[in-house]
Amino acid sequence: MKKRYFKGSLTIEAAGVMAVLLFGLGTVIMEAGRIHDEVTGAMVIHEAVEKSRHEKELDLKEAASFFQANRGARLRLSGYRVYLDENRKTVRGRAAAGNWEKEIQGQRFRPEAFLRKITLIEKLGDKNEDPLYP
Repeated sequence: MKKRYFKGSLTIEAAGVMAVLLFGLGTVIMEAGRIHDEVTGAMVIHEAVEKSRHEKELDLKEAASFFQANRGARLRLSGYRVYLDENRKTVRGRAAAGNWEKEIQGQRFRPEAFLRKITLIEKLGDKNEDPLYP
């Protein structure tokens, strides 16, 4: 029986190409997980600051622990922490996980200022005889 020999260069090249493709795919998946964690972390801290801005009787420590506990699934970043702080006019929130950190600051919601602005807009509309305002 005669032995047949085949060239293995195509197999070797395909193995090299597959290794590069799989490494690239793994890198893309890991980066997608990191971006997912950063975006959801920013959304959580933004919601915490907005809730703290609008509710006067809200205990910030309880709110921070609630948002830290209900942060959603983490794919890459671990050790997610939420901090809320306030002074007379502003509420500041900070979230950190791993080497990522986000800080958001917002002014306290003042309904009386909002109503004053709406009244001013209505008066300007009346003054200019805007058809949108009767």
